[in-house]
Amino acid sequence: MDEKSRRPEDTPFKQQKLKAWQPILTPNWVIGTFFVVGLIFIPIGIILRLESDNVRPRISLFFFNTLMSVHIRRSTQDPVVSIRSVGGTPGACALGDGDGNTFDLNRHGCLLSFKLDKDMKAPTFVYYQLDNFYQNHRRYVASRSDEQLRGNQPSTRSDCDPMQTSPDNTVKYADLNDNVGTNGTWNLNPCGLIANSLFNGT
Repeated sequence: MDEKSRRPEDTPFKQQKLKAWQPILTPNWVIGTFFVVGLIFIPIGIILRLESDNVRPRISLFFFNTLMSVHIRRSTQDPVVSIRSVGGTPGACALGDGDGNTFDLNRHGCLLSFKLDKDMKAPTFVYYQLDNFYQNHRRYVASRSDEQLRGNQPSTRSDCDPMQTSPDNTVKYADLNDNVGTNGTWNLNPCGLIANSLFNGT
């Protein structure tokens, strides 16, 4: 193949000779451009500000699972808040404890009541903010057993580190009839940080 046959066609596009336009940044041109852009975005900013002012102030509730109880810290603008367990005991519900996979609605179920100082029109949204959840951390993403999730017995549980087994004498496991078993070390199924850090706020 000779050099002539490999030469691009003699067209403006392939010879990189297309017509181009480059603005000359004179003071009048720059000021005029900023003025036009400002006229476009000023109405947009006014609309966004008006819509933002129509949003009701947020209600911030802080939960801490400490010593088998739930503590609520309110900001100075929060409405009156009360909390009780499903069983009726004020302030005695527990978000979690050492019983592991067992669940008792009367003990673990929490009813939170709060009074709004102003009416809120629909739609009303509820948002959660969770601390110490790092789903984008490499250690969190890699802590799972693909073999176990396929329904097979994994030959090693090192992929699940650090959630391979339950801690000694801290977790009680129930059988299919909800009979609480004895404390001890058990292989977690499923294992890994992902499977053991799910959040359910329903």
